[in-house]
Amino acid sequence: MGAILYLSGSVVSAGAAVSPPSSLPMMAQSESMQESMQESMQENASVAEAKGESPSSHLTDQMVADIIYSVLVASVAGEDYPLYAWQIYMDVARLSGDPAAAEFALKYARQAKDAEKSIQSVYRWAELSPEGDEPTKALFRTLVMVGRVDEAAVQLEKILQRFEAEGLTRGQALKESLPILIEAKNPDIATRVLRRHIEKYDGRKDHWALLALGTILGHFQRPMEAISALEEARTIYIASLDDESETGAPEGEMEDSSSAALEEDRAIHIASLDDEAGASGSGMEDSALPKDSPPADQITVPLARLLHANGRSDDALSILEEFIERSPDNNDVRIIYGHTLFESGRRDQSRAVFEDIVAKSPSDINARYALAILLLQSNQIDEAAEQFKFITEEGQTNEVYAALFYLARIAEIRREFIEAISLYRRVRQGDNSFTAQVRAVELLAEHRNVVLARNHLRTIRPRSWQDVMGIIQLESRILVDAELYEDALAVYDKAINRFKGNLELLYQRGILAIEYLDRFDIMESDMRAILEADPNNVDALNTLGYTLADRTDQYEEAHELISRALRLAPDNHYILDSMGWVLYRMGQSERAVDYLRRALTRNPDAEIAAHLGEVLWSLNRKDEARNVLEAALQMNPGDEELLDSLRRFGM
Repeated sequence: MGAILYLSGSVVSAGAAVSPPSSLPMMAQSESMQESMQESMQENASVAEAKGESPSSHLTDQMVADIIYSVLVASVAGEDYPLYAWQIYMDVARLSGDPAAAEFALKYARQAKDAEKSIQSVYRWAELSPEGDEPTKALFRTLVMVGRVDEAAVQLEKILQRFEAEGLTRGQALKESLPILIEAKNPDIATRVLRRHIEKYDGRKDHWALLALGTILGHFQRPMEAISALEEARTIYIASLDDESETGAPEGEMEDSSSAALEEDRAIHIASLDDEAGASGSGMEDSALPKDSPPADQITVPLARLLHANGRSDDALSILEEFIERSPDNNDVRIIYGHTLFESGRRDQSRAVFEDIVAKSPSDINARYALAILLLQSNQIDEAAEQFKFITEEGQTNEVYAALFYLARIAEIRREFIEAISLYRRVRQGDNSFTAQVRAVELLAEHRNVVLARNHLRTIRPRSWQDVMGIIQLESRILVDAELYEDALAVYDKAINRFKGNLELLYQRGILAIEYLDRFDIMESDMRAILEADPNNVDALNTLGYTLADRTDQYEEAHELISRALRLAPDNHYILDSMGWVLYRMGQSERAVDYLRRALTRNPDAEIAAHLGEVLWSLNRKDEARNVLEAALQMNPGDEELLDSLRRFGM
């Protein structure tokens, strides 16, 4: 019967709209036939129940034929009439006792977005397959989705019992159930289900249930409630450790039995150090350390992270120190402790922690990596390089690539550019691989030649559309820097021909054409093409409007375009500058000054200052013009546009 159901479920409508159910043939057409079939089903089910047998064991040949035809009709009608198909499959489920029919009924109830019928279907599925995992999980998921908290809590306990019967710990079982709660996308329902589970089954004595609650609350951005749940979980956990110690059981035994819940990823903490490295001016991106490190303490670490993120760094450090006192050899937690010290501004203490771990455990790559980043942050380049070199020799694949990336950065700091290029080219895997290859291309263009740079650029494999765009922009930029403007334009011509209709490429080509080749025709054509596809494209409106005002006498159209842009982005300093400039060109200098001052207040850009200086000078407000230009020159020393304005005005 299951094979029949699944084969029929694969039937797809041939494209013509299915007629309403009243026009379908045979049993689908006749209400009396449906009633007759339902009566036969009920009689069949009663006989089977009395004998303790499956309903399908009493099916007649005619009933089997009816079932086959019914499911074929349902599979055709289901796309347009899901509730009709649902009814057929529910009838078949009652007649045959086959769980597959109830599963199909659930599919069509969900398609119809009918919560009540979904519940009926999934309960029937679970009833017909009491030992099946999928029906139980589907029932739990559906109950959560529709907000039936008490029933969901009952099913959650059944799921946990099944997991535990398979040998999973309570923590593992709860971890397996969390994704279903998260799927609900409703923090109130998800947390209510877990709270009801804790009240009904755990008596608030199970730290794993409280850990799961804290995890859910953290996921749904409820940090204060998450902290409360995790603090309670930690209190219960520590009390259980103390109880074990008093009864003579080894403390480690309790930890081993409870370590399988939520695996901790130390790379999250290491990334914070990488971010600091990038912020320091060395341009360092996030590392690609492996994410399969051993689990740290399952409650202390997430609690410490939440406390630290919510302004309670001292409390976070305190609970980490307490854990380390209990388990001094747990390097996972010690590393996280070191990162928390670092993020709290206690860099000397943080470094001491990592140096101590490395001294006692020389092969701990994560500790060495963290120490290397700290040394780099302290500008101790040689010491950092020594640690990274150790990682390249002793680490695993992703660790090696992460270290090579930073060794390349260090080579740049030392101005050893050829060595930096060589190192970057070796970073062929990991999260930093694309960034490394791009940087190799940039250095080749700057310190070798454009041909080598372009050849290497063609070896880079983009991982996303963003990477594709980055490669196009990089090649064009290299050519612009080499003053090969026609070649740079050809890069965009080729990309636009390949990715037809891409507005970002059109915009970039238009900007390049007007700025470096003085090709007003290309810029205008590209901007108008963008606006035809996207009339509210602010950048195209502003660029075309400003250029018309600056290069032509089409002031009315320029003003209209810029006005549209300004309505869409009223605080954009570039658009305010454009409005000031078009008003100046239209002879409305007093109004122009207001817009230009607003633009300059938002961004002290040299071009905006030059525009304001020129308009003030035209109004014979020469002292104001001089002050604006000189102040801007102090912020942008050597700016040619400002110097040109000062020279033109005899200043």
